[in-house]
Amino acid sequence: MRILPRVNEDVNEEWISDKARFAYDGLLLQRLTTPFVKNNDDELEPVDWETAFIKVAERVKICDGSVMAGVAGSLADAEAMVCLKDLLNSLGCETLCTEEMFPTTKSGIDFRSNYILNSTIPGIEECDVLLLIATNPRLEAPLVNARIRKTWLHTDMCIFVVGAPVDLSYDYQYLGDSFAVLEDINKGVHPMAKALKLANKPMIILGSAGMQRLDSGPIYDIVRNIAEDAECHCAHENWQVFNFLHQSASQVGALDLGYQAGINPVKTLKPQLVFLLGADAGAVKRDDLYQNCTVVYIGHHGDYGAHMADVILPGAAYTEKHATYVNTEGRVQEVCQAVAPPGMARQDWTIIRALSEILNVPLPYDKLKDVRSRLVEVSPTFAHLDVVEKTGFAFISDRTCREKTITVQKQTAPLVSPFVKLRDFYLTDPISRASITMAKCVHSLDQSEGNNQY
Repeated sequence: MRILPRVNEDVNEEWISDKARFAYDGLLLQRLTTPFVKNNDDELEPVDWETAFIKVAERVKICDGSVMAGVAGSLADAEAMVCLKDLLNSLGCETLCTEEMFPTTKSGIDFRSNYILNSTIPGIEECDVLLLIATNPRLEAPLVNARIRKTWLHTDMCIFVVGAPVDLSYDYQYLGDSFAVLEDINKGVHPMAKALKLANKPMIILGSAGMQRLDSGPIYDIVRNIAEDAECHCAHENWQVFNFLHQSASQVGALDLGYQAGINPVKTLKPQLVFLLGADAGAVKRDDLYQNCTVVYIGHHGDYGAHMADVILPGAAYTEKHATYVNTEGRVQEVCQAVAPPGMARQDWTIIRALSEILNVPLPYDKLKDVRSRLVEVSPTFAHLDVVEKTGFAFISDRTCREKTITVQKQTAPLVSPFVKLRDFYLTDPISRASITMAKCVHSLDQSEGNNQY
């Protein structure tokens, strides 16, 4: 038994990764099938939906919206995120974040071209010079890496890497892993600078995994400057050199909907009530919150988020709901329900809609089509499925990046992705962490001497 890919020539062609193919057993294990509420003995006990909703309502009643927060995890769908945003906004809360960080320097997330793969996945086949920075696409985005390898095999693409010297399944020229390399390229004194200027359609891919650090701002700034300089010398007017490669399925959709990137606003606020929408990366910890903070978890697995929750509202996995996601290139994609959620679990957006009734701030939509209309109201990019919308005002974003000066800080940590060993690939989300098959893969690698090998 295995999961089979759907053919889509613009994204995955006919491929999926081994993890996507064989992690299906994780959909059956560690599942949340009934609501839970923490009792006086500080233990979670199963309750019915009404009891769980009343528990949340009691806490909301005594909390001001300014001390509430919402955090979206890596597998949250767009429908659930817009519902959570509308609900918390109606309660006076503006602190809605994602677990994954993104640099807020330059023009930050104000312009969509700053945080998507602008050249698109099919566009990789047109590229002749590729610079990979702080990323290991073979482990972070195997389908993107497959497209790079395909282009490398059939064209004269030249590939350069600034980051960890890992096996990417194709030849590349290694430039090092220090910030000084980027400074030299930006100044034009590194041979890479000349290669970018002479390229017909150059691409620079900056990985989000390598940007999960507090000093990511200067790195992002200098990469944007390098990309804009290369773009000025590019013969193709509409070609965009800068590309950002995300590792989370929900990140682009969340940024499109107005979520803030990273949990620093939550740490600053120290909320008294926080909603975790499938937030299972462990980015939010009890120490980051108010001492008696109530944590409401909406999700499908008993992972990090559920372990710290006071109230658990069981949701549906991606195979159990009709939902919308936005991939790293900004392409809106839809998943269809294959099976029903187990037990008392429900689709995430319906949970939030029902909760809004209990809180006496009912959301103005009852059907999925109405929720999707609301998505389009918030971000028109949701209007068309399987289409990469052209990024509006990209020229303003580029001008902003050129006009703002770089605040150069001394970078001592190497510019590497945390995904270095193959074992890092198999346990990245609550579904794969619950999978026995994925655990066996990791165990097999740990037993072998060369667990760096692919």
